[in-house]
Amino acid sequence: MSAPTQTLIRRTAGWPAVLLTGVATFAAGLVAFANTGRWGVAIAALYVAWTVWILRQKIVLNLDTDALTVRLHNRSRRIPYADIVEVAPAPRVPLTMFMGVALLAGQPWRVDDADAFTLGGPVIRIHTRTSDDCVVAVSDVDQAIRLIQART
Repeated sequence: MSAPTQTLIRRTAGWPAVLLTGVATFAAGLVAFANTGRWGVAIAALYVAWTVWILRQKIVLNLDTDALTVRLHNRSRRIPYADIVEVAPAPRVPLTMFMGVALLAGQPWRVDDADAFTLGGPVIRIHTRTSDDCVVAVSDVDQAIRLIQART
């Protein structure tokens, strides 16, 4: 009997979320208490909107019966369990990779020669037979590794 589908969700958290929220609050406060004019208001509003957009993003890791699928915004990747060689903890992705430019462009991020789905925080690396590895941010590294290994 096959295991039921499981879903792991990772939202923006930790220092990236704190930093983005702090800068957005500062920008809004600067506009509120300074005479910045229309351009200042427009720039602050754009930054606050961008921050809200980033903070609403999430990584969804679906563990189906024969493959896992990872999704972030408009990007997704399906990896059959038969193609997975190893799942292991990976080094945290630098904050510069988190800033959302790749999300806006719809381009895949690459970290250490692996396709990356990250919003900051702890990550796992899924090593594949094709050497097209995948780095995925997860809330609980040990749980994610255990669940994926149970299906491979």
